[in-house]
Amino acid sequence: MLKQNTALQPYLGHRLRENVCAERLLPLQQRRLFSNAIASLCDLELDADGCNRRTIGLLPLPSMRQEHEIVETDSLKLKQLLLSLEARSISCCIRVFSNNAKSRSALLIYRGRLIGCVFGRRDLSAQVYGKPAFENIMDDLLAPSNVIDAYPLSDELVLASASLFHGGLNELFDGAHALQIYPNCARMMLNNRRTGCIVINSDDDSTVCITYIFEGRIVGVYSFSQGWLTKTVAAALDCIESRVNVSIALSVLPVETEFAGALTESLTGLNLEETKI
Repeated sequence: MLKQNTALQPYLGHRLRENVCAERLLPLQQRRLFSNAIASLCDLELDADGCNRRTIGLLPLPSMRQEHEIVETDSLKLKQLLLSLEARSISCCIRVFSNNAKSRSALLIYRGRLIGCVFGRRDLSAQVYGKPAFENIMDDLLAPSNVIDAYPLSDELVLASASLFHGGLNELFDGAHALQIYPNCARMMLNNRRTGCIVINSDDDSTVCITYIFEGRIVGVYSFSQGWLTKTVAAALDCIESRVNVSIALSVLPVETEFAGALTESLTGLNLEETKI
């Protein structure tokens, strides 16, 4: 994983972080408020059963809360940040929250280039993707008093997640129980060295657990009620066994990972007219 202390630090203004760094420490009381703000941002507002209903929740979180770098847009140098991400070939996720506009959004970045984005707002009937999403996100980044949550991700997790934008999410059903479907699906992905996600949904279409796969290797299993689990099929099966009715959905990256660059766009000179995001 990239070192978060140097990759995003120069262009994120005064970072609100819990981990010890070379910057001047914040007063204890203020720091505690910042800690609560970080916890609030990490909260995906799960339902009573610990399931996720938000699209941005399908994008992987860092393994530790301390890896979040959180600032208000007032202190953000947007142009320098985008240029830095491109120049450094950073892989990361940037989430944007606006209390005023009642919006939440995310940019998924692969080696300094945009590979997926999603924008949601309370007054919209559905999530927005691609160029319209990017334009709305840029507006929120330029508006005052909004909050940015940036954190580095491995290339493997980014490309597995990118399948959600480029491969679609297809529900699997062959009359069998999810406990049978999931192992067969995982075996197919692993044996064929595919990259993508296996999503376990509850009966109301909220997400219980997601498995991230890169070139036939499980690189992450995330439970929305338990957090990151061991990178095994068994861990995901435990999530299924704890539920009465679940379904399985699969997303596969449509290209080999070595050609994933073809799915990306420049952050600073975007031309998304023909993108598949």
